[in-house]
Amino acid sequence: MRRPWLTLLASGALILTACGEKKDPASSADAAEEPPASEASDDATAEAPEAPPEEAVDEEEPVEAEPPPPPPPPANNVSWTVDLKRADGTATSGAVKRVERSSDWWGEADWLTDTAKLKLTLEGYGTEIEVGWDELKSVTIAKGNPADSDCAYSSDYNPWMYTCEVKIKSTATTLDGKKWMVVSRHKWAFHFEDGTDAEFWLYKHPARMQDPDNTDGENYNVYIQLQDRLRDEMKDVVTAVKVQAL
Repeated sequence: MRRPWLTLLASGALILTACGEKKDPASSADAAEEPPASEASDDATAEAPEAPPEEAVDEEEPVEAEPPPPPPPPANNVSWTVDLKRADGTATSGAVKRVERSSDWWGEADWLTDTAKLKLTLEGYGTEIEVGWDELKSVTIAKGNPADSDCAYSSDYNPWMYTCEVKIKSTATTLDGKKWMVVSRHKWAFHFEDGTDAEFWLYKHPARMQDPDNTDGENYNVYIQLQDRLRDEMKDVVTAVKVQAL
């Protein structure tokens, strides 16, 4: 005779055994849905957003600096009418707007326009005076002879500087009618309203140049060239100036 509780016990053992071998359905589903590692990495690469292209940066072209404006022309400093005569027989008359005097004897450096610098040195009657052009009636200039020029060289320059000077005799007549000898060595320039100019010396007319051959010693050929230049310049030098204030 079988006992009922033994049957139940046996049935319970079977039930427990079955329950121990049963798998979790949720974990099985996850394992089935997870892709292989290689496929997952391919999908990540494919889905990564592309970086936006870098915008090209335009290089700025250098801006050239504008050249400075030219200096203003010198101011007018006189208002005269001047009659000029030259050695070649020509004569001109015109309104002068500006007078300038060279700062050196040769007319190679700066030009001065200050009224205090525009005075001529005159000698006569046992004295020496300084007068402006507006204190003169006229000036006559007797051109010199290039054959009688005084020539010299200076070794202070490299190459040496050679100078030949023709002495000219200029006589100035002041407003009181007196006549004086002009001894101013500077060069003068008259600038006319029509744009023309006249440049001249009143005491010594020089010609200068550095030795073109850079000779080791005195180059007598340079003296010949300077005297030839003086002969050419003497052909049309200013020989008379008559000033009339406006």
